[in-house]
Amino acid sequence: MSKAKILVVEDENIIALEIMKRLVSLDYEVEGLVNKGIQAVEFVKNNEVDLILMDIKLQGEIDGIEAASKINKIKNVPIIYLTAYSDDKTLERAKNTNVYGYVVKPISDNDLKVAIEIGLERFNKDYNTSDRLNDNLSKESIQKRVQIWQGSELLHFDPHEIIYLRIDSGIVYFYIDDKEYYQRGTLRSWEKKLKEYHFFRSHKSYIVNVLKVKSIKSDGANAYLIEMEDCEEDIPLARNKYSKLKDLLEI
Repeated sequence: MSKAKILVVEDENIIALEIMKRLVSLDYEVEGLVNKGIQAVEFVKNNEVDLILMDIKLQGEIDGIEAASKINKIKNVPIIYLTAYSDDKTLERAKNTNVYGYVVKPISDNDLKVAIEIGLERFNKDYNTSDRLNDNLSKESIQKRVQIWQGSELLHFDPHEIIYLRIDSGIVYFYIDDKEYYQRGTLRSWEKKLKEYHFFRSHKSYIVNVLKVKSIKSDGANAYLIEMEDCEEDIPLARNKYSKLKDLLEI
């Protein structure tokens, strides 16, 4: 079995060299070592790598998250972030890239190996080459998966699996296959991410998957509710959204 080829993006030379030594000792192949985000983008353009270890707080024109976003547009490569920062704002930015985990500094051999192995395994499940060829899926359609942080675990879902989203006190709840997942965020950001997947903002606190709407009904008090497939709960429909949803459903 060939060794995984890894690109290390770290702007502190001592840390970068230490990571490289650890990767070699853990039986990985260090394909490249760069210290700026722009260099990482150029490296990926011209080389094949299996995984990228990306420091978030890079010096230079762009940081690690911006570099990852540019890389996403070039190649489909799993990214694991190296960071001393695990705040909600940073994670919110990071999850919009092709991230498959993160390692918090100071880095231990065990944390590094676990993150890499889990990241590679999940990536291979999500983007298996033979599956891509058999299903005739384009690179663009494969990349379009939603990523949800569940605690420190990053989960990946087909957007069409989501039944609806609800926000309460700054927490976004996702209802998928009779299960509830949640993370901090805003409905506005998720409305933007899901706009191409037939999702509709039915209420200030709800977004629904239009393809899973069964019917619209009155609640008997001059208001409307949405009945969803595979869901016992009815979703509120704001009065000013009623006509637009009817048009979308062509009813």
